[in-house]
Amino acid sequence: MNLEGGPGREGSPPAVVGSPLEQLAGAGPPSLNLSAESAKNLRDEPGRAGILPAPRMNRIEETRAGKMPALQGGLAQGYPKTYNPGMRKIQRLLPLLAILLASTALRAAADAPQPADQALAVAEAAAAAQHKNVWVIFGASWCGWCHKLDTLIHSSDVGPVLDQYFIVTHVTVDEHGDKVNLDSPGGNELRKRLGASNSTSLPFFAFVDPAGNVLVNSNRDGKPGANIGFPSAPEEVDWFMVMLQRAAPSLSTDQARMIEARLRSKS
Repeated sequence: MNLEGGPGREGSPPAVVGSPLEQLAGAGPPSLNLSAESAKNLRDEPGRAGILPAPRMNRIEETRAGKMPALQGGLAQGYPKTYNPGMRKIQRLLPLLAILLASTALRAAADAPQPADQALAVAEAAAAAQHKNVWVIFGASWCGWCHKLDTLIHSSDVGPVLDQYFIVTHVTVDEHGDKVNLDSPGGNELRKRLGASNSTSLPFFAFVDPAGNVLVNSNRDGKPGANIGFPSAPEEVDWFMVMLQRAAPSLSTDQARMIEARLRSKS
């Protein structure tokens, strides 16, 4: 058999002319032969008989062909902008982050110690309104005698009597280590103004009137450095009773005796 192609030679395919659809109508295996009518239908209705239409032009081709608006700023008009899921997540989290920062700042402000002068001013205003004097106590969290004085002030017998005559305010000083942030701003300065020395122990306290004038402090006999702290020793109790008489002249004899008995029973 001669396999070399050539017109009219054995083994050569018959010559076919016409369009590809017309070729399908008259050439090829019997299973693919189409009638002229079928070929016409395929020309008129692409997609029938399993033939898909030509793929659609992409955006750039459509733009060049005039089917899309011209590119402006790198984007065709009418198409969505670039979508960034990471940025969208950050944008959704921004309000929550703002709330968190605001609440943190509020908590920090609420936990911050009150300045000493401000605490005293508040106490003086309350004392003036209630016709009392102010008892300013300087202490620290590590000071055992300070806690003992607080226990006396809040006791069921002595506490109500003291409350009749005084507005009590606390100023924190001399904290150590990780608790230095508990110190009242300006506390050391106020302590010195009320008569304490650099070596004064804790607790140190003073009674002042609503105008801020010092009536008496815990330096025994008014001697600097002679702070009695919590009145436990007999001479310390003696000075504390003198302090009460000066700061609360209306204190009754029975009230004074009750307080003194309580202190001496614990000395």
